[in-house]
Amino acid sequence: MGVGFIGLFNLLFIFFMIGLLGFAFYFVISMLKFMKNKQKTDQEMNEKLNALIEEIRYRKN
Repeated sequence: MGVGFIGLFNLLFIFFMIGLLGFAFYFVISMLKFMKNKQKTDQEMNEKLNALIEEIRYRKN
């Protein structure tokens, strides 16, 4: 057997670390996309709330 148990363990550890790094990149990119979308929808909600507040003030007077 050329590799041995220690060599196989090291190879599995390297694959695990590469997978973990890939997952970390995927997570960061997903979070950035989510936050960009969230900022857009929050801005739209603020505009709608401002329009609603103005309508309520107009109807009071």
